[in-house]
Amino acid sequence: MFLDVFEDSPAARAGAAPGQLLISVDGTPAIPPAIPAFRFGQDHQVTTKLPDQIKTRNFVITVPQRKALKGRPPLIEPKSISHRILARRVGLVRYLLFRAVWNPFLEALGSSGEDLKAKGCDRLIIDLRGCLGGSLGFASLVSYLCADRIPIGYDVTEDVSARIHCY
Repeated sequence: MFLDVFEDSPAARAGAAPGQLLISVDGTPAIPPAIPAFRFGQDHQVTTKLPDQIKTRNFVITVPQRKALKGRPPLIEPKSISHRILARRVGLVRYLLFRAVWNPFLEALGSSGEDLKAKGCDRLIIDLRGCLGGSLGFASLVSYLCADRIPIGYDVTEDVSARIHCY
């Protein structure tokens, strides 16, 4: 079963969604403990169904070609931050990866919050399930939750614009 599908991933673009049961990949039944192989640079025919339905759904997941970098295995990195409106005045922010590239992470974090505020959100659900990454990214997230807008630090360039603030 797909428990979670990363936003803008090859599986999400193909139509996979949480709750779907994986029936087969490339005609091979997906029966535990066997793990289906999704190979880089290939298309994979996937069959799924919802638990309470008989009808199956077929779609193709295209896994882009990736090369290993500096001794690391090839991977398709998920978007580090995504957000959306769940219900009236309730926003959801998902953190999949606290990025090592600090400034783009902070920009994404800030723009997520600003976008949700602009849409009228005054309540927020923060989803950290499966989140990978380090303590500095987590400290930045926590700083956004403080009522007094307490800054948590400075950029090594001492640029005032790089100061981390709560929103």
